[in-house]
Amino acid sequence: MYNFKISEIIQHPNHNISIRFQDLSNSFPAYKAGQFLTLSFTFGEREVRRSYSFSSSPDVKEPYEITVKRVDNGEISRLLHHQTRVGDVIQVMDPQGLFVYEPDVDHKQTIFLFGAGVGITPLFSILKTALVREEHTKIVLVYSNSSKEQTVFYDELLKWQEAYPDRLHIEWIWSNTKN
Repeated sequence: MYNFKISEIIQHPNHNISIRFQDLSNSFPAYKAGQFLTLSFTFGEREVRRSYSFSSSPDVKEPYEITVKRVDNGEISRLLHHQTRVGDVIQVMDPQGLFVYEPDVDHKQTIFLFGAGVGITPLFSILKTALVREEHTKIVLVYSNSSKEQTVFYDELLKWQEAYPDRLHIEWIWSNTKN
């Protein structure tokens, strides 16, 4: 187990937050784009673990970050949304997950990513990794939400699209739009 200190909590639309962490041990193993982080909580004698995908990329100089949707009956998601604060320390386990993207600097390909709502989280990590590490890779992201206002990472994705206009194309799908 590793101790991560919450360095920032970012509010997103549609009951989502991103939590940024600092590794207090400076020994957390490298993770891959698309993997998840398991948080561990102890309540008396009971340990509860929950896993959340990294929204940060291991290839971008940024803090470790997960994104969490509040679930009405979700014990840990409600705790993270309503009780955790900047400065709190949370125990975490090694990064895990097989849904990973391993960049290859020689790749010349087009990657299609399909996501909806908070399901964008591992895709955002993958998107950043591919853009930063593979200069010839193009990405098409098809991202569905109820509306622009309810879209997680909307502004951040626009900034990535501005930074990589010839390599990143986003197809926004709004289910509440009348067209």
